[in-house]
Amino acid sequence: MMTTITKKDLVSAVADSLQLTRGKTKAVIQSFLDKLSGELKNGNRIEIRDFGIFEVKLRADRIARNPKTGEEIKVAARNVAVFKPGKKMKEVVL
Repeated sequence: MMTTITKKDLVSAVADSLQLTRGKTKAVIQSFLDKLSGELKNGNRIEIRDFGIFEVKLRADRIARNPKTGEEIKVAARNVAVFKPGKKMKEVVL
């Protein structure tokens, strides 16, 4: 069975493993996530060796279909954040 791990769960686990306060650990994790988001927003690619690569790619416009009515709907092109796992991540997960 798959379990959802929240940011709160991660903060607790990291704080416990490093014997830090949850407040300081939460600040570090939030700062990391904010920096990651900011760099992606600026169009930068983030590579964390052996973990993976975060980047923004342009998803082309496309035609979608309303499942209830069958009506075709044009979906505009947009940027999406993508993650490509690194070698060690693949070995652990896959």
